[in-house]
Amino acid sequence: MSNNPRVYPAMEATLQKQYAAVITQTQQMVQAEANGRNWGQSIDLVMKYAIDPASNILTTSAGLKYTSRPLSGLAYFRTASGAYYTASDLLPQTNGKYIQGVQGIRNGASIAAESVKWIGRTGNYLGMLGTLYNAEKFRENPNWENGIETAVGVGSYFFWEVGAAYYGGKTLYKTQQNALRIQIENGHENEPALYNITW
Repeated sequence: MSNNPRVYPAMEATLQKQYAAVITQTQQMVQAEANGRNWGQSIDLVMKYAIDPASNILTTSAGLKYTSRPLSGLAYFRTASGAYYTASDLLPQTNGKYIQGVQGIRNGASIAAESVKWIGRTGNYLGMLGTLYNAEKFRENPNWENGIETAVGVGSYFFWEVGAAYYGGKTLYKTQQNALRIQIENGHENEPALYNITW
């Protein structure tokens, strides 16, 4: 630019400053975009490998020990001895009498309910967080997976069995897909898949 006699030195200096400012601003925008993308990817990883599994594990653990509103419609609980009872076991039987030791069973039900209270709540709170995140992803980019996981999240809040069944099936599906991908990459796509559990 300095070799062009039509450009005055002052204008040249101004243009150079403007050019440098544009370059700096562009670099900042690119870096901000990269940081935003990395931050978004980090959130995805946290949700995928931490929040969702933790929510499912906690709600399933609590549900297996004490469930007051199961899909089957029959509430049940597990006592400290490992024995399972249903809510009907606490009621008078067909002969009009209570089963033997009903008071101890009632105490076991209370202990089971109290022991899973915070586990279940924590699992539900994490599940709500994951559901809100999936709903936002679905709003930004509507697709089947985000839509289904949002619906599953809502259903799981009321019935833990929904999440347990969905994520159990999803894990098996992803495992199969991962095994097939590895076989294809190794040139063995016609051989039976080896089911190694992965996420």
